[in-house]
Amino acid sequence: MMTREESMALYKAQSRRLFAISYRIVRDDALAEEIMQDTLLKLIAAPERPATAPQQSAWLARTCIRASIDAVRKRTREQAFLAEYAMDNATEAPEDDTLAVAPPDPARIRAAIAHSTTVRSAPSPASGKEPSGRSIPGPGNGWRRC
Repeated sequence: MMTREESMALYKAQSRRLFAISYRIVRDDALAEEIMQDTLLKLIAAPERPATAPQQSAWLARTCIRASIDAVRKRTREQAFLAEYAMDNATEAPEDDTLAVAPPDPARIRAAIAHSTTVRSAPSPASGKEPSGRSIPGPGNGWRRC
């Protein structure tokens, strides 16, 4: 097991490189970062790891590439499954041309109308002020004070 200082030094030395490798394959920031972190954790927790820095670097790169490819394969399988599931469970359109839409709820309509009258109205160009009393820009002459 590596010490905390060795782990931090390894992270600082390799994290950007591993993220770039993974991002080129998966094209997703969050997934690339997760793969990068998992790859570093595999090396840190590995009972038998490469001894020299070049060997560690190569091992990390290869492990990161494999994990990224596996993630892309998994995402492709999931998307194919979801597409197939959607096709299998799609409902057919009704035979007549009517839409299956619920009738409007009068109570919701009244509530929306009541709400719209309490919402601040738009500024009046003639007065040059917003309902709050603040100045608005005039036509061509900048800010007017009213």
